[in-house]
Amino acid sequence: MFYSKSSNGFYSREIHGVNVPDDVIEISDDDYQDLLSQQVLGNAIVFDESTQKPIAVTPASPSQTQLAESARRRRDSLLATSDWTQAPDAPVDQQAWRTYREALRKIPEQAGFPVTIEWPLLPENK
Repeated sequence: MFYSKSSNGFYSREIHGVNVPDDVIEISDDDYQDLLSQQVLGNAIVFDESTQKPIAVTPASPSQTQLAESARRRRDSLLATSDWTQAPDAPVDQQAWRTYREALRKIPEQAGFPVTIEWPLLPENK
């Protein structure tokens, strides 16, 4: 088995033949299996400059900014998919949907934002 730093990928002669990046290095089957097992557990495979081999590392936790951006994207998506409920002739409980949408807009004001978020529940269809 082979590993390429430039593509951060694995290559097999049986599958890829000679069509591999120029920077491939050979790794043992045991190392390959271990790296795949680590990847399944959520670890990332990166090239270690000191050992000149691929290793598995625990990915960094998202920053507060990244968490906030992700929460706002989710909130904006939920607002967009519920826009239709605000049409005057929408067959829904208008007040329940207005309350839901207002709760979505106020998510960034929650005390635990962006780490702990209480997402409002969708209004029930009546």
